[in-house]
Amino acid sequence: MVDVSTEQLIQWMHIARVQQHILAHAHLAEATRGLLIRTLVERGLVTSSWLESAVQKALQVLGLPDEPEHRQQVSAAFTGILAARAFSEKEIQDHIHLAQKLERFQILHRMVNAERATSTEIQQALKEFCAVPPKRDWLFGIQGGADRRRPVLTQAQRLPWL
Repeated sequence: MVDVSTEQLIQWMHIARVQQHILAHAHLAEATRGLLIRTLVERGLVTSSWLESAVQKALQVLGLPDEPEHRQQVSAAFTGILAARAFSEKEIQDHIHLAQKLERFQILHRMVNAERATSTEIQQALKEFCAVPPKRDWLFGIQGGADRRRPVLTQAQRLPWL
């Protein structure tokens, strides 16, 4: 018989669900984890130095060489565990959406500043940016997050309609 409580199983299931949510958007996984860590640090739940120390200790305990790939794997696992303990599934989704929004903003910014971008291409990139669900800016410590990005876009002379 396995010596595991129902409570532990539920916690592990929540951790697994968090990892599934993050990996469902694999190309954004690293950005999402970065945002999760940033929020954990901003809320005073962890420090960057504590996390780095925990990763180093885990590498030693696991007998893994201190290489970037192993550090990244252990850090990703720790981020999932910490996020599962600190955030609801809705908050995890908010972080994923923010990573999507930031990715779409970068695409839109490049498009606006591209010499050969047509107004149709820019409009499509803007629609894709706006299609990502809005977030609660306070969750990420961003005051008026979208308002800060608008001036960057409206500085482009080809977008007077923004």
